[in-house]
Amino acid sequence: MAEAVVLLIFAVLLLGCVVTGVSVVYALGGGLVCFCIYTRYCGYSMRQLGSMVWQGIWNSRTILRIFVLIGFLTALWRASGTIPSIVYYSAASMVPRYYLLLTFLLCCGMSMLTGTSFGTVSTMGVICASIGRAIGIPPAYIGGAVMSGIYFGEQCSPLSSSALLICDLTETDIYANIVQVFRVVLVPFAATAIWYLCLGSGISAHAAAAADTELFRQSFDLGGIVLLPAILIIILGLLRIQVEQIMMISIISAAAICVSVQGMSLKEVAEAMVNGYHVAMPELAVLIDGGGLKSMAELGVIVAISSSYFGIFSSTGLLTRLKQQVAALAAGSSVYIATIIVSVATCAVSCNQTLASMLTCELTRTLVQSRQELAINLETSVIVIAGLIPWSIACAFPLAAVSAPAESLAYAFYLYAVPGWMLVRSILLKK
Repeated sequence: MAEAVVLLIFAVLLLGCVVTGVSVVYALGGGLVCFCIYTRYCGYSMRQLGSMVWQGIWNSRTILRIFVLIGFLTALWRASGTIPSIVYYSAASMVPRYYLLLTFLLCCGMSMLTGTSFGTVSTMGVICASIGRAIGIPPAYIGGAVMSGIYFGEQCSPLSSSALLICDLTETDIYANIVQVFRVVLVPFAATAIWYLCLGSGISAHAAAAADTELFRQSFDLGGIVLLPAILIIILGLLRIQVEQIMMISIISAAAICVSVQGMSLKEVAEAMVNGYHVAMPELAVLIDGGGLKSMAELGVIVAISSSYFGIFSSTGLLTRLKQQVAALAAGSSVYIATIIVSVATCAVSCNQTLASMLTCELTRTLVQSRQELAINLETSVIVIAGLIPWSIACAFPLAAVSAPAESLAYAFYLYAVPGWMLVRSILLKK
C-alpha cells in the first residue's frame, strides 16, 4: 500500500508541473523527498539512504560529463560558423516539391552531427519551418517532417545524450548499439522518406526568398574551414574513437576557428562556452542563439535526480510489483509489446525523455537476457515515443520552436514507423 501511495503522489506532482507549466525539476525534487521518506519508512538508516542516493548519481557521472561537453560543443559550433554554414548551404537546396523530404533528411543529418533533437530543431528546424511557411507548406506537414528528422540522431549519433544514457543504463557500447540501431531503423527510415516524397508531390507551393539564410553570410565567415569541427566528428566517429575524446577535439577546433576566422577573443569564446552564443544581429538571434553550459544545467539536474531514484528503487524494491505486472504482460504478448506499453506510460507520467528511459529500463530489464537487446528495445521505443506525447518536453518544445500545431504529430511518420516496424519484427520472431 505504501508503494502505491508514494508512486501516486509522485505522479500527481509531475501532472501538476505539466498543468501549471512549472519546471519538472520541482516535481522530481518532490519525488525524491517522497522516495526518501518511503526508504526511512522501510527501516533504512540515513547513512544507507545517503549511500543509495549517491550511488545512483555516481552511476550517471559519464552522461553528466557528456552534458558539459555538449554544452560547450553546441555553443562553439554556433560561434565558429559551423552550424550557420550547414544551415545556409542546406537551405539553399530547398525545392518546393521535395520540401518535406529535404526537411526530414536535413534534420536527420543535423541531429546526427550534433546528437541533440533540441539543438537541431532550434537551428535547422527553425530555418526549414521558415522556408516552409514562405512557400505555403501546411504547418502540420512542416512540424511532422521536423519531428521525424530531429529524433533520428537521438538514436543513431555517437554524440546523442539519449543514446549515451541508454548505454550507461544497459552497460553496452555506443558504437555496437549504433550499428544495431541502423540495421533496424533502415526500413522505417526508407519508408518515411518515400512517404514524405509522395506527400510533398501533391502540395502546391512556390519558391521562397533566401532572405533569412542570407543573414548568416552577413554575420559569419562561411568559408570551408568552418565545417572542420563537423568533419572531425564524422571521421573520428567512423574510427570509433572514444566519444568524449571526439567531442574534446571538435570543441578545440571550433574554439580555434572562433578566434582565427570569426575574430572572437578568448574571453568571448569562454563566455560563449558557459553562457551560450549570442549573435550581434537581432534578426538572427532566434535562429542561432543558444548552447553553452547553462543550457544543459536543467537537463543535468533532471538526470542527477532521476539517477538518485534508482539506488532507492533497487534497494527497497519499490518497483517490484510493477515489474511483476510487466513480466506477466510480456508473457501474454511479447517483450517488445510490453516495452512499448511501459514506454507510453512512463513518457506520459514523467513528461521527459530522461526519466522515462530510466523507468522503462528498470521495469523491462529482466524481460531479456541480452543487454544489447535491452538497449535496442529502449532506443526504438521510449526514445521516439517521448516525442509523441503532446505534454512531454520532448514533444512540446520542438513544436513550439517551429510554431507547429499539435496536429503535426499525425504526420511525424518516423516516430510511428520505428516502433511499428519493431513490433512487426517481434511478432514474427516470436512465431
